[in-house]
Amino acid sequence: MPGPDRDRVRRHRAAQPRGLALGRVRPVDGAGTASPSGGRRAREERGGDGCAHGDPGVVHGQAGEGVMQYLVAAVGLVGLLGMVNLLLTVGVIRRLRSRSRSAPPSMTAEGLSPGARIPRFAATTTSGEPVSDELLGAPALVGFFSRGCRPCEELLPLFVERARGTSDAVLAVVAAGAGEDSAAEIERLAEVARVVKEEPQGPLQAAFKVNAYPTVITIDAGGTVAHSGHTLPAEVRTP
Repeated sequence: MPGPDRDRVRRHRAAQPRGLALGRVRPVDGAGTASPSGGRRAREERGGDGCAHGDPGVVHGQAGEGVMQYLVAAVGLVGLLGMVNLLLTVGVIRRLRSRSRSAPPSMTAEGLSPGARIPRFAATTTSGEPVSDELLGAPALVGFFSRGCRPCEELLPLFVERARGTSDAVLAVVAAGAGEDSAAEIERLAEVARVVKEEPQGPLQAAFKVNAYPTVITIDAGGTVAHSGHTLPAEVRTP
């Protein structure tokens, strides 16, 4: 290249900014001037790789984990409340059963009413002896007891004591199912009475209209019911 042209090119390059002379364009800041750090700042604002926002997949994954934790806690709380409710229900049922067993029977079901005639019946005692309304005789003391009945357990010794002190005929009926062991009750009553064992709501209970225990019935010499109730009368009435 001739000398004058070479000098002209050198002067032209010297007049250009260094970045332009090397073929690089520097970022321009807000004032329109080139800023060496403008490109780096822009990249940082874009997240390094030109992404202005965080990764949507990461954000959504973290939100899903939080919701799942709340759901697990809620399910655990519901299960705990259900268990507490079940325990309370079982406790109430047991309490009600205990009260029903220990409570005295209803006073509206006491067998034959006073003044009624002795019903016709026939049965066989635990010792194999036949007994009926005719064979029983009058006056008489009749007691009905049930296996596992707490009021019956309380009245039975009083009934035995009353039977020992009377000359009246004494009949005791023990209501017990096939699988129930009533040997102890039968043994105590057999010392003072003719004892009949039958299923609950058996023939003798039906004849005397007994559906609650214990029930004590006294019959006077004329064959008429003098007392019917769940306790012993003040005294056995005899003519």
